[in-house]
Amino acid sequence: MHPYRESPQPPAFSNADVVGLYAIIAQSFPTSIRGGGTGVVIGFGRGGAALGPVVAGFLFNMNFGLPVVAFAMALGSLIAALALIMLGKCIAVRAVA
Repeated sequence: MHPYRESPQPPAFSNADVVGLYAIIAQSFPTSIRGGGTGVVIGFGRGGAALGPVVAGFLFNMNFGLPVVAFAMALGSLIAALALIMLGKCIAVRAVA
């Protein structure tokens, strides 16, 4: 069986959720700096994607087990989720004002 058949999300749509975040991120910046602000946020995300395997390698090299490494890798997603929650509240307050 093909490895993607077991996946909960079809491979054709696996990047759609990330692309959808671009619109949410863009709303948080004033129009005059929207492109630059969105670019910086995307750059941080790509930097984290590049740095993640390096950090995981160091943690494994320091004899940390898989649960600790997996937790450390999940912290980035947790921080991003909290940032999105705060961003949503900020956008909602701005829309009311």
